[in-house]
Amino acid sequence: MLSGDPPHTGPTAQAILVRILTENPRSVSEARTAVPPHVTAVLAKALEKLPADRFESAKAFGEALEDQGFIYTARTPGRGTASITAPPRRAPASRAPLMAVGAVAILALGLAAWGWMRPEPEIEAPVARLDLALGEVVPLSFADVVISPDGSMLAVSGRVNGEVVISIRRIGESNFQVVPGTRDGVYPDFSPDGEWLVFRNRADGYLARVPVAGGGVLTLVDDESGTRAFSPHWGEDGTIVFTSPGGLQRIPALGSPPESLDSTLGGNYPHILPDGSGVLATRGFGGGSAIYYYDIAADSSWEIIPEGQHPTYIETGHILYVPPGGGLFAVPFDLGSHAVTGPPTRVLDRVAATGGRRGYSVSRHGTLVHLEGEIGGGGGGGASTRFLIVDRAGATDTVRLPGGRKIRPRFSPDGGAIAYERQDASRNGATDIYTFDLVTGTNTQITFEGDNDRPLWSPDGTNLAFNSTREGTQDEDLFSKPADNSTPEEAILTRGGNQYPDAWLADGRVVFTDDGAGNDDLYVLDPSGGGDPVPYLRAPWNEIDARVSPDGSLAAHTSSETGAPEIWLRDFPDPTGKWRVSFGGGRGARWAPDGRTLYYWRWNPEPGADTLFSVRIDRTPGVVVRESVPVGVFNLNFWTDWDLHPDGERFLITELENTAGPDPSQQASASTRLFVVLNWFTELKATLGKDR
Repeated sequence: MLSGDPPHTGPTAQAILVRILTENPRSVSEARTAVPPHVTAVLAKALEKLPADRFESAKAFGEALEDQGFIYTARTPGRGTASITAPPRRAPASRAPLMAVGAVAILALGLAAWGWMRPEPEIEAPVARLDLALGEVVPLSFADVVISPDGSMLAVSGRVNGEVVISIRRIGESNFQVVPGTRDGVYPDFSPDGEWLVFRNRADGYLARVPVAGGGVLTLVDDESGTRAFSPHWGEDGTIVFTSPGGLQRIPALGSPPESLDSTLGGNYPHILPDGSGVLATRGFGGGSAIYYYDIAADSSWEIIPEGQHPTYIETGHILYVPPGGGLFAVPFDLGSHAVTGPPTRVLDRVAATGGRRGYSVSRHGTLVHLEGEIGGGGGGGASTRFLIVDRAGATDTVRLPGGRKIRPRFSPDGGAIAYERQDASRNGATDIYTFDLVTGTNTQITFEGDNDRPLWSPDGTNLAFNSTREGTQDEDLFSKPADNSTPEEAILTRGGNQYPDAWLADGRVVFTDDGAGNDDLYVLDPSGGGDPVPYLRAPWNEIDARVSPDGSLAAHTSSETGAPEIWLRDFPDPTGKWRVSFGGGRGARWAPDGRTLYYWRWNPEPGADTLFSVRIDRTPGVVVRESVPVGVFNLNFWTDWDLHPDGERFLITELENTAGPDPSQQASASTRLFVVLNWFTELKATLGKDR
């Protein structure tokens, strides 16, 4: 190591053997003059051919290295020495065979060291992309196939013989096996050593861990307190993070009361960094989500990727994530400064992610599992959807629209038309606003550029407000356009952050949600006045999705003040009074036309478990909120994907389009394909380039 060469060199193995037997090693000082003389002498003794002439122990070797006065002259093979530190020894004739054996051993050791020490060209392992068959496992629509940190095992939540369980398969085996104790288990994740699984029980709502070989199930977080833990990640530091309606939370792997980290960070699939210093998590949902870094020691978070979800840090020094337009991107990330250090690069073209499904999983050393397909493909929050009109008696009518992803439907004020968003695969997953006339069956496209969301009818039904992200900006600004396409759209509010239109009042003002302060607040804008928006509700927690009562005196909205999203009432336009409506979760409030009944959802990311509630609001002598009454259980695509008909008796609900079979929400789309990619890091490095 000091000289950069092995002790003996030669053009062939035979030449090296001869030199080992007949020559002393070249002095290290000939190659490196800076090596101290006593170190040269120590190496000469350590490289003697006879074991008896070398140091008797590592201790003696270490002491000689520390002795700057150490002197030694190597023996010349067959001739003795010119000067030595001890009398020369003659080997008796009986030791000749031992010397030959010793020479052979030295040769083997020397050749091995030479082969080990010489520089070798870097040879990358070949990339192998293999189809993954799940056998008898029918995966849940939001389920990922996850890989263990060492890349040796796969796990997936799905139906086996009609029962939801977690199944695992070792890479070298051909079949999945059910893990005992995981009935109704979803969101599995491996422990760092691959010996355990942590998962959520979707029936009873608890978070638990179980050995992969099966055994006793240890409950980590029960659901009696309404924690509702989702998508856990088991970090190298021995803690588990998860999301809940109360935000980002953490527990030790052995279990204890959850520790709240950040109430504003939610989404799915938080990720603990390998050094345990912080957590990657998202704020917002779907196309409106951004990736944040939460610093555990500082108890603070900041945005690191403006648009994306499902972040994962990998050993190449990058964060993988899924952007709103689909695919898988990698961005360099510095663990020391906790900062993104370069631009993102697309590393996979198609990953069938949804709000509740990551679509990929990577082992520590670069084995990748991913569901190939368009974003939202294969079921789940972004899959192909349909609109249903349901009355209180349960009668259902399907709105006859083309297939594809259609979300956020809104009835016109007279109930004769629907405005909605539709995803355009030809525009990298961007959405456009459409209207559909329920009488004539006419479907009309309203927007044609940018990414357009959240349509809102004007009180007279002649115009539509929406938010849009245009080329050259990442902000979602407010626009308005005539519903008959008679004139182009116009921007009604342009400023930093994202704005989401909630309610268009009879006097022309628009109530909207704004996230420019780092959390969501409510504002009121007069588009005709030309002035700045006026704050309505601002707080350290999120206040979103305001709906004003027909008489204009009360506003219902969703607030995370308690740590979980709940429906509240406030006086309007001055939020003096305050009344809580929901307990146990509430989103998506809508007023009945009489102003005395309010509807809202207790939305659940797990399909088929969404409950619509109604609650009576009395006004005399003051505001009195009566007990909430369940209206029905539905399979709502997302809590924003519904509306109430102006007659107050019918509901417009968005659900997954594939409804064939006994449990349609659980089926994966045939347009997706599941892959295991061995040595994917080799492909990743080639995609990123040597300098990245």
